[in-house]
Parts: sequence; structure tokens; C-alpha cells
Amino acid sequence: MEHPTFKQMMNEVVAYGSCCECGTCVLVCPHNVIDYIDGKPKQVAKATASFDFCGISEGIGCDVCAQVCPRLGIREFDMRDAVLPREPGVYEGLFGRYRRIVAARCKDPEILARCQDGGVVTALLCHGLREGLFDGAVVSAADEAMPAAPKPKVVTTVPDAIASASSWYTYCPNNLALADADRMGLKQVCFVGVPCQITPTRKIQLVDPAFLDNGRKKPKHIERQTKFLKGFGEIVSCTIGLLCTEVFTYEGLMVQKLQGEMGIPLTEVKKFNVKGKVLIYKKDGALVEMNLHRAQEYARPECHHCGDFSAELADISCGGVASMDWTITLLRTKKGEELFDDMVARGLLDVRSMDEFENSMKVLIRLTKKQRERVPVPPGRTPRYVRPESYPTVPADPSR
Repeated sequence: MEHPTFKQMMNEVVAYGSCCECGTCVLVCPHNVIDYIDGKPKQVAKATASFDFCGISEGIGCDVCAQVCPRLGIREFDMRDAVLPREPGVYEGLFGRYRRIVAARCKDPEILARCQDGGVVTALLCHGLREGLFDGAVVSAADEAMPAAPKPKVVTTVPDAIASASSWYTYCPNNLALADADRMGLKQVCFVGVPCQITPTRKIQLVDPAFLDNGRKKPKHIERQTKFLKGFGEIVSCTIGLLCTEVFTYEGLMVQKLQGEMGIPLTEVKKFNVKGKVLIYKKDGALVEMNLHRAQEYARPECHHCGDFSAELADISCGGVASMDWTITLLRTKKGEELFDDMVARGLLDVRSMDEFENSMKVLIRLTKKQRERVPVPPGRTPRYVRPESYPTVPADPSR
């Protein structure tokens, strides 16, 4: 198996324009060669060197960063077998492998008062923290220094988890917060992120570090590189993926459109939602609507390189697709299903069959297909987003 290099990452991803800005390459860099600058990895080790030059990569060898890039090397759809092997009870549809799909809603009024849709993600975090299943969670939370914007954050208490509820629809490099979780000594972290953040987290967990021993390094170098390549994945015990088509630029949608053209001070915005149109909830209780097509003028172009709408590699995938006040929940792994079923058994969630959410299923399938087909094929590569005809079509809710 060939392993991608730093030079490839900087040319075929960053320079090409497909870098999703997750920051995972910066997170795992063992030698402080790259920093996260203006949303992208930048070579900072040698100012006079080219943007795609890494002395460690060219010398003793490293390329740890390139192994975890979600846009380089093995892609998300080729990782299905490693994350969720075919076995009895596992179904496969256009939106990946799963065990069950249901609509769910949290029963906790405090969570419902702050949540995005049905509050399932926040409820999962709170339950895990209360029961000691997690000692922390990586989330995106409101940035106190920048109104209507998120920042990556580690939460370790139920109140902080509840306070982090809601989405802002601008990008937030959640993966970088794994460094904070590691410094805090956390060992059982629930990672919440959009598909392009779940994929690099899985790559960290699945990559074989044996390639680092190339016969040219001292044991201390191999040990350091292995620690950075694998260490952050070892503390992630559960992943929750957020369904995502695209997010918007902060300067474009928030500053230029909302605050500039629409005259809505960002300090007055309570939360956002997207249901065929952009819903802007103000702190005074007012609701302002915006045409979705107008908002999409400010979509990040990097998002159009992502073909994974439903976070196929997560333990549980959640989103409010075509549903108000309910979370469409895809239980993918056995671990995710057991966590969810435990909450249902404790009376923490209301659950309904997808028979009652027929439109949500139609939209889920439509958006998955549309997103898969929109991904451009980089020069010199072959398409990796064509659904094999051998994939079976199965009922939306096989528990029926």
C-alpha cells in the first residue's frame, strides 16, 4: 500500500482547493512543520522553503499528516469494510451501512429548549457523561469572542454539553480540540463532527503505523511519529456524525448578508436552522427567514469536494433532514446502537418509525445521491464516488 506524502497533500489538496480545513494534519504533525493559518495547513518550519517542502519528509521520512487527510489516499467510501464490516444485522443503502434508521426526540425540556431539532446528539452526550461512558466530548460551541460563530471545544460536564447545543452553519475545526482533550488526560472521548471531521478521526484509528519504520530512523523518531499518528484516535471511544451538505463562510453569510444587508446584529442571533430555507432565530423571539439559494451563494467551495452527506463512518449519524423537532438517526455500529437503545430503555428518548417520516427518507436519499455525484475528480485520479450496482437496496427501517 502506497502512503501519500506531505508534498502530495500540499499540492493535490491544499493548492488544488479541496482542503476541508479540518486541521487534522496540523493536529498530528510530530515535528511542528505546519500550523493552522487562515483555515489551512501552512509550512512554517523554514520560511525560505517552498510551501510543499518538509525537511523531515524529505529526510528521515514522516508524512504522518498526509495519512489522516480526508481528501487524500483512501477515501471514506473505501473505509466501510474496516469500520462496519458486512455481517448479519448490517444493512447497506445509498447512504452507507447501518443497523437501523429511526426518528428520535429527546425528552429533557432543558435540552429541547436549546437544541437544533430533536436534541438527540446533546442527549447522547449528556447521558454518556452522566453514566461515565465518556469523560469528555469534542464539540463545536458558541465563540464568546465572535458572535454567531462556533469554536472547537472540549466539554466535560452536562451543563457545558447542553450549552454547546445548536449549529451555526459556519466551519469549525473540531479535530483540533482533540489536542486539548489529550492535554486534559481524557481517555474516553465522544467526538462530534461533520463527515469531513469524522473521516480523519477514523483514519487515525485505522492507519497502520508500521510504514514509519523505514530503516533510516532512530527508535525515538519512530516512537514520536507513532504517538502523534495514533494517540489522538486512541482516546476517541465514540463518534457522532452530523448530516451535512455544506456550510457557509462567516464573512459572507454572517457579516455581509445578515448583518450588512439584512441589518441583523450578530449579537442578537440565538441560533440557525435549515429546512429548505434558512431560519434565523433571534434572542428576542423573532424568526427571520432567508431563501436558501441566496444563502448558498456564500457556501464554502471546499464543501463541494465532499461526497459524504450522512457521515457514513460514524457510530451514529444524526440530522434534522426534512423534519422539524425530530432527529433522523442512523444507528451504524453495534456500539452506537447499544448506546442509543440504553437511552430508549431508560425513557430518555421518544422514537418513531421512518414510516412516519417518508419525506425525510426521500430527502436523505436525494441529498446523498446529489452530493456523491457533485464531487469533481482531481487530475490524475479515477472517480471514487460511483455506487457499485452490487450494493443492495434495503428497507429504511429493517426493524419493522
